[in-house]
Amino acid sequence: MNDVVRFSLNSPMENGSSIGLISVIIPVYNTSQYLKRCIDSLLSQTYPAIEIMLVDDGSTDTSGAICDEYAKSYPNVKCIHKENGGQGSARNEGLSSIHGDYIGFVDSDDWVSPEMYRRFAKAIEETGADVVQTGCLRLTSEREAHLSDIGPVSLYRDKSILERYLHDGMTGGSYSVCTCLFKRAVLEGLTFREGKRNEDIDFKYEALRHAHLYAVIEAQDYFYWQIGSSTTRGGLVKEDFDLYEAARILRDLSSTEGHEIARLGMQKEARTAFSLLSKVAYYGIDDPSIQKKEVVERFRRELRQNYFLLLSSPMSCLRKVLMTLFVLNYPFAEAMVSVFRKVRV
Repeated sequence: MNDVVRFSLNSPMENGSSIGLISVIIPVYNTSQYLKRCIDSLLSQTYPAIEIMLVDDGSTDTSGAICDEYAKSYPNVKCIHKENGGQGSARNEGLSSIHGDYIGFVDSDDWVSPEMYRRFAKAIEETGADVVQTGCLRLTSEREAHLSDIGPVSLYRDKSILERYLHDGMTGGSYSVCTCLFKRAVLEGLTFREGKRNEDIDFKYEALRHAHLYAVIEAQDYFYWQIGSSTTRGGLVKEDFDLYEAARILRDLSSTEGHEIARLGMQKEARTAFSLLSKVAYYGIDDPSIQKKEVVERFRRELRQNYFLLLSSPMSCLRKVLMTLFVLNYPFAEAMVSVFRKVRV
């Protein structure tokens, strides 16, 4: 169960930077086109005590030079250069080098509202939460970015924390760590899996497993950029199959937490084929070594096997309809997705 509390996140904090230093880790790899926007949004935060840790993960464009430029110009900006090892590796490097009492993550092609970390700090000050989360706004134009209104703050305790996380993931919410601020203690001993995609999924689960109180702010302060290439945008590639590993780990972790949490973990694992098939339908396939006919049939076969488990899941009705169309007539479903994408753009 959750408690809904209402208080003003727009009012000043009584003791200034009362929760102490916030460290924000930004893994950087070849995002020179967007990197300044990201860093500037953090430098513009209304919360006064922020350390910005830029981890250049072997960029081959001018991203590394941009990181150095900011580190020289701003005392609260730090920069690490390392060989390319992937996002998980870059985040782990940042975790070993920061000094904050609370830790956040931002992807270098995204940006945040100027109020995000002050609102996080205010929520922690008011509730004592170990982890605070906001919503994200998916954007294809910077003009769409705006400071969102604030709704109530929902509080979750102990087992209900994991239920909320898994339920949100099944209903279209984000597994990303980027919309959260974590108390340093809940991340103690945790590292991201390296060299794999979807490393957020099990890392965030483990962090929430260590939390006693989880606050979810009804707002959209994280701006998720939907243009350009990233690990979540673009056509299917071999690395996307890492989602199976993340889902299996999540299923194993959740299997000991009680019936409802275990069931949600099983449903998340079963949803993997739907997620990847949706990516094929929406973005296509970018890896020439992947045979579309074979992979589509593989995903459809898995969906048929798990159809009733997913039908009873918290997935939205729209996604359940799409899943049904995938099973019955994939070419028709793909055509409908294509029309939707054109209309949306």
